[in-house]
Amino acid sequence: MDFIHRTFQDYLAARAAVQEGDLGLLVRNAHDDQWEDVIRMSVWHASPAVRADLLSRLLRQARLDSEESARLVILAMTCLEYAVELSPAMQTQVEDEAARLLPPRDMEAADRLARAGSAILELLPGPDGLDRPTARAVVQAAIQTADPRAIPLLARYADHPDGPLRLTLANAWARFDTVEYGRQVIVRLQSDDPLSISAPDQVDFIGSAGGHRSIRHAGPLSRTEIEKYGELQLAHLELDQQWGEADLSALSGCSALRFLSLQVHKADLWPLSGLGLEALHLVSGRYRSLYALADMARLTSLVLPTDGVIDQDRLSALPASLRRLRLRLMDVGRPFTGLLRFTELEHLELNISAPSKASLAPLADLPRLHTLVLDDENLALLDSAPVLPSVRHLVLYRPQEVAEFRFLVRCYPELESLVLRGIADQSLDLAQLAPLRRLRHVEVRSGHPELVRGQEHLAGVDVDIAWRPYSWARAALYQPKTLL
Repeated sequence: MDFIHRTFQDYLAARAAVQEGDLGLLVRNAHDDQWEDVIRMSVWHASPAVRADLLSRLLRQARLDSEESARLVILAMTCLEYAVELSPAMQTQVEDEAARLLPPRDMEAADRLARAGSAILELLPGPDGLDRPTARAVVQAAIQTADPRAIPLLARYADHPDGPLRLTLANAWARFDTVEYGRQVIVRLQSDDPLSISAPDQVDFIGSAGGHRSIRHAGPLSRTEIEKYGELQLAHLELDQQWGEADLSALSGCSALRFLSLQVHKADLWPLSGLGLEALHLVSGRYRSLYALADMARLTSLVLPTDGVIDQDRLSALPASLRRLRLRLMDVGRPFTGLLRFTELEHLELNISAPSKASLAPLADLPRLHTLVLDDENLALLDSAPVLPSVRHLVLYRPQEVAEFRFLVRCYPELESLVLRGIADQSLDLAQLAPLRRLRHVEVRSGHPELVRGQEHLAGVDVDIAWRPYSWARAALYQPKTLL
């Protein structure tokens, strides 16, 4: 006979290993998925003494091999159901070792546990009695197995009160069968939980399931799929299609749409003019009919692509109702008076290469402005800049002359949080920030964090210093930590 069923092969291998006393062979191969059933059957075949010896060797190897430790402990734990007779002491030892891994308490522990493979699924608990970090870690470990048998467990977490946990479940859809995961997990999520969609069959499933209010679509997008989104009466839609032109006309009838984020190659905005959008984030791409925004009376949050420069004379095309705005303006050495029409503006992100003192002067006349994000701000130029007492949260990307913190203190006297990102090889003395009496949070991301000093002089301030090279990717508006 040329073919022998795999289970029978495992049975013969297990019996031979036990009869020949070759437990070392089993332990040496315990890290291999194909040997797991052989080892479990060996535990069933063995005498109580040999069985205990094999489990003891597995635990000993787990202590020696940090890379495969979790896998070996979990394997020993799953072997217990095959141990028809085992000393209480040995069983307790195995259970105690497993208790150190189960349930995982954080994401690092979840990653280690997931390396043990699908065997962990029968040992992972449901959500009852777990705190949020542990529940998130359990879900993460189960998802990483990418095993269909994880779906019933993940379904038990689908109505969990923790939003980030449910977001993890939504983002995992592509790892599993579209229909089975959709039926057991996706339909149980809250309608406002953002779904990550990247395939036509997922779009079809959502349509057949009665729709969803919040969707993130990444990848190629046909007109047919956009039309289906238009029929779903979405409230929140994010489209990430880097190539080709996105035909937005199919969304013109989506009257419930309130948030739209676009990362497309190019598109015409005119079909959106009749929508009641409250937030429009044009993260990247080329867009025609910018004047269509003037008709969006309910628009309060707007992101314009930073890869295109806008002359401030065109600011009149934007609705005056804006409260949150990000754009790239051309600095021609005169004040940005066009911003004064946005009397309700609370959050402003300006991408300007080395802004001058004159250009930012009108910001002093925006009384509601509490969050300001700037690129290439030269702190040395703040010595005679207008004071902005309304600004509570300041983010500076690639700031220049950071040694001149005393000028920043003068210009922003009521700061509560300060974020500095993209600092290369400049030395920072945070002690200069001590006069800011309301300061509660400072974050520094630098290529040389060892050059940052003086944090010990900031009593009662949460100081977060870390190495991180500057990233140009800024898809979402900055959210101040103190407002989370």
